[in-house]
Amino acid sequence: MESFSSSTCGPCAGGNVNVRSVLAANPGKAIKLAFQQNYPPAGDPYFTAETRARHDYYGIMGISHMTLDGGCNGFSSVLTSKHP
Repeated sequence: MESFSSSTCGPCAGGNVNVRSVLAANPGKAIKLAFQQNYPPAGDPYFTAETRARHDYYGIMGISHMTLDGGCNGFSSVLTSKHP
């Protein structure tokens, strides 16, 4: 799973907590790659041109966003154990 989030995004915190709990409940079933973004607002210290390129590759319109197996897209806050 690829996670697109930002430390400057208030709603992203809940999505990140949800993803951690789903991964903890399903050990060994999935790997999470995190791609920090620079919105909303700007200022995430881990944002890079590479993380933005991955964001743009998928055409993501908002965060917190999750991509599973390169195709299933949605918000991190609605990820469930059925997905991994």
